[in-house]
Amino acid sequence: MDNPWIAFGAVLAVAFLVLLNWWLGGWHRARITDADAARKRYLENFWNDRVREVAIDRDGHAALLQVVGEIPVVGLVVAHGDAFVTRRLTPGSVKSTQLADPGRLLLVLDDLVLPRVELRLEPALAANWRRRLDALLARPRDFVQRV
Repeated sequence: MDNPWIAFGAVLAVAFLVLLNWWLGGWHRARITDADAARKRYLENFWNDRVREVAIDRDGHAALLQVVGEIPVVGLVVAHGDAFVTRRLTPGSVKSTQLADPGRLLLVLDDLVLPRVELRLEPALAANWRRRLDALLARPRDFVQRV
């Protein structure tokens, strides 16, 4: 750079915007407060689904929703920054599930934007949801057919 004052001015402007954001209250991380909030958020995107059961993780960062239908479907709501990401998990959309610690359920999804999700649930509840999600596991031939 020919003029270092330009870089200094840019850094100063960014620092000012960060401080202004902090002073105004900044942003608050999104949280799922209860089952009704998770259901409402999921149904904003998938309004034709009927939700039977909802499980919210301990931190309020993610929720699993049992969807009523002819094929096994699980709804997923994840807090991402100050917004929510919702997914409709159908057969073939889950790559793997794992119970790490008691109650810690790890999901690997066939999703470029949301590849991994971790939920902290009660141990019995986590095992129950893992069984449901295992019904959605992608078979090896599912990946070959997409290529």
